[in-house]
Amino acid sequence: MRDDCARRRHMLAETLVTLTNWTGTYIIPLDGALDCVNNFPTASQPVNAYNAATWTFQAQDFHPANSGYFQISDAYWGFLLANP
Repeated sequence: MRDDCARRRHMLAETLVTLTNWTGTYIIPLDGALDCVNNFPTASQPVNAYNAATWTFQAQDFHPANSGYFQISDAYWGFLLANP
């Protein structure tokens, strides 16, 4: 299963590079700039109904917290500085 996913990611990357060469558009890889562990919103809740201990989990899987958006803007800014 992992090999199939890696092959699909590789094919997607090749397609995007080809489209970039044809159209003159740029692709900014934001996944390398975004800290997916620490810059997403979190929430806490009790472990279960009978235990008062709490556990913390990521409350949002798609939209980052403000700090994550700042990281994305830093990636865009770096790209703009490198490509005048």
